[in-house]
Amino acid sequence: MGFGRAPGAAVPMSDPAVAGTVSAQRFSCTAVIGGRPALTVEHITRVGSGQAPDWPTGRGWRVAVEGRPSMVIEARIAVHGEDETDQGCLGTAMHAVHTIGPVCRARPGIRTFLDLPMINGRHVFGAGPAR
Repeated sequence: MGFGRAPGAAVPMSDPAVAGTVSAQRFSCTAVIGGRPALTVEHITRVGSGQAPDWPTGRGWRVAVEGRPSMVIEARIAVHGEDETDQGCLGTAMHAVHTIGPVCRARPGIRTFLDLPMINGRHVFGAGPAR
């Protein structure tokens, strides 16, 4: 969908999926500790609601913890009617934007996140000077 179009051109979601391309994907990663699954992260993406209807549905993230204590934690994005894609891109970009100051203040040379202070969104509510 959208391949072969000019950069920035609108891609109508009504474009048909072309045979041999992907319109849905599902994968998971499992951490195994002591021979037993300790944590599984599953990701599902669909181009449209008609793809893979037998897969779990819903928006956002759900974390189920089996153990003591057991719990379910759910998070959703764009809860006030915003565009989900725009909000997802904003959330993704925020970490990189908050990294600009610490990276500029770092010593010259190659640095990793281990060389930088913890990156967080301090002062995003105007509680102090922007850094």
